[in-house]
Amino acid sequence: MIPRPPVPGPLGERIDLAMSGPRMLALVQDALPVKGAAALESVQPIELLLRPGRAPRLRYALRRVAGAGDPGRLSAHLALPESSGGWRGRSERGTTHDRRIEPGARLPLPALGSALEILPCDRGLPGLPAAFDLERVGLVLTGGAQAASEGLELRRCRLLEHHPGRRAVLRYSLRAPAGADYVYGQLVPGVEAARLAELGAALARTGLLLPSGLAGWPAEGLLLQGRPPGAALLALTPSEASAQLPALRQLCRLLAALGSDASGPRLGAALARLPRRDPEAPARAAAGLVPELGARITRLAERAAVTLAARSLGMGVGYREPSAERLRATGRGIALDDLAAFALGPREQVAAGLAADLALRATEGRPELADLRADWLAAIGADFDPLALAAAETLALLERLAEPLARLEPDWPERMAERLALAERRLPVAGGSAGRRSRRRSEGAPARAPIPRDPALPQLEALADMAAMTERLREVLDAPGLVLETAEPMRHKPGRRCLLRYRVRRAGGEPVWLIGKTFASSRGPRVAQLHRLIHARSALGPTVRVPEVLAYLPDVKLLLLAQLPGEALAPRLLAGDGRAAAAMAGALASLHGSELELEREHGLDRELAPLDRRLRALEGECPELGASARRALALLGETLEPWRGRWRRHPAHRDCYHEQFLYGPAGLAALDFDDAAMADPCLDAGNLLAHLCLLGWQFPSRMDRVARARGAFERGLADSAIDYPKALLAAMECASLLRLVAIHRSGPDGARVARGLLLSATARLRAARLEAGSAGRPPRAGLASAAERRA
Repeated sequence: MIPRPPVPGPLGERIDLAMSGPRMLALVQDALPVKGAAALESVQPIELLLRPGRAPRLRYALRRVAGAGDPGRLSAHLALPESSGGWRGRSERGTTHDRRIEPGARLPLPALGSALEILPCDRGLPGLPAAFDLERVGLVLTGGAQAASEGLELRRCRLLEHHPGRRAVLRYSLRAPAGADYVYGQLVPGVEAARLAELGAALARTGLLLPSGLAGWPAEGLLLQGRPPGAALLALTPSEASAQLPALRQLCRLLAALGSDASGPRLGAALARLPRRDPEAPARAAAGLVPELGARITRLAERAAVTLAARSLGMGVGYREPSAERLRATGRGIALDDLAAFALGPREQVAAGLAADLALRATEGRPELADLRADWLAAIGADFDPLALAAAETLALLERLAEPLARLEPDWPERMAERLALAERRLPVAGGSAGRRSRRRSEGAPARAPIPRDPALPQLEALADMAAMTERLREVLDAPGLVLETAEPMRHKPGRRCLLRYRVRRAGGEPVWLIGKTFASSRGPRVAQLHRLIHARSALGPTVRVPEVLAYLPDVKLLLLAQLPGEALAPRLLAGDGRAAAAMAGALASLHGSELELEREHGLDRELAPLDRRLRALEGECPELGASARRALALLGETLEPWRGRWRRHPAHRDCYHEQFLYGPAGLAALDFDDAAMADPCLDAGNLLAHLCLLGWQFPSRMDRVARARGAFERGLADSAIDYPKALLAAMECASLLRLVAIHRSGPDGARVARGLLLSATARLRAARLEAGSAGRPPRAGLASAAERRA
């Protein structure tokens, strides 16, 4: 049963009826004058379109019983008006309706206050029947001459896309003197067809690669074009697609530059009449579909739109269709195959749509595309403001938030929640304040960095002085011609530290990014020494990259690091990528087995001490959950008792979870060794396992895939030279899980996530105690058992 969207009143009841295939089948059969005449086997809803201010539309696939007539399969659609009243009056005023099931018919369904339109019938696209008339389309192609005399034969018309009342894309197979080929047609309302024809002619003069134009049929709203050149980007292998990134970058630069010509003589009125969409409108529509997520969606969309407006580098001609399937690789560059996808908007949307599309596909079945997205963002990093690009990608992800509902996926509410979480991770929290300050400035004037104020970090004032920081960076990096272009906060922990990112450009070179950490305490020199030591010794293995320390500025307590390329691991782990998980296990084992001797030690009691304080706060907020967590803490103490005298001294990261790693074409990179100390190896491994468990509970429909990644991580630990005793590993995972329960209790969907984490913690401990007390060797536990998932 597909959950119905929260549409109140009679309209919601009619949507509920229209979304039920069996009930629609009965409704259609009852509407026929002769019962059983249609001999329908099924009426299957395949798409629901909900747009603000418009009547909801549904699309159906109809199947006829074998032998009941041709064609066996039909496509149909209907619109649901706000009210079902007045249907009889409309019918009596002379509106023609058909009471049969065949192509082009309209079957009245009074119970829905609408009519089922069977293709090629579409009242919003009156030219659709003519577009299926092969003889008339052939005349259009030959300029009015008989198609046969031109040696051209149209053989078949196939509907590739249909957006009821708005657009249809058709493919005509033909036989021509040059051999068999295809011609594509785009059918839109007549006024829109004239605009697209004008736009195509204008864009063809700019150097963009577009399908060759053949003919138009303005009266019917049909535009005909040749086969789109090249191969779809997603049809290429990952290495072939990566080779196209320079051409993609050139395409983005060209589109971004066109915006300045929107009212100029070169493109004239064609670009001036391009649509301008409200970037928050799709998010507002999606917010109404899932009320429990509505506030989060609205806040994120507003913050992203404000950030983009303040930091955008200007207007451009955006290719707003965020699908890599629309981009085609050719020997001359990247071609575009859909004129209707162009719009005016911030320059960043040109690149962000592709990044958002690749991110979604990477998390939903194609993990190899995470590398392509990382390569793409690295390729265009010098062309766009990073925070504006992140805001544009966030809006592009929110625009596609409702796709699972449109496709009528049974778990669409959960899928929308997962997509929202992905969008939330794209835009740093600091972007909200940064976005309110305009980045635009007069030529040559240094920008003041949008860095927050913090009494415990008075040096932030100096770090916001772009002119002074430019001189300091020139001095410490020994780069006299260096230019500091931007400085922005990435993560701020009030009273403790702030993470900054700088974009600098050396004389005659490409811009590069640097990472700056500034501290409230005096720990900066020690952290710098830690990073230098780990980098110099390649402590995580010869292939794992760690940031290089470039300088430490004691007066502003700033540690300057080189930024490493790569992409976050979460999309790969949610897709079940075992290679990335195994790489993390190998890197940890290398660190734990290295001969580093670190200054600080971190014992078991010190690790457990904060748990009691966190659980007391949890008991005050949620007594029932706190009591369960307190019982789990007691069980943890019993499990750890035999290990108190066996705590080992190995180099440990101490803040190890998947977000501390990046993965890209150059392999794995590890970050943030601020808290590294001598501790037991199970501390790091248990913490990372706990965060994998958290990832699974945050994305329940991906829990099985995360479990596969977890299994690869555990096998990587088992295959290493370091001993990770199962009982101690489970206990340290449980300790991290209890900490995460207290942290995420108040987060998005916090109650469910906290209960799941607590259930997993208890199950891990009990399994470890059973294994420790038995001579057998039970199978390795996955992320969550079936009983856990049912709970």
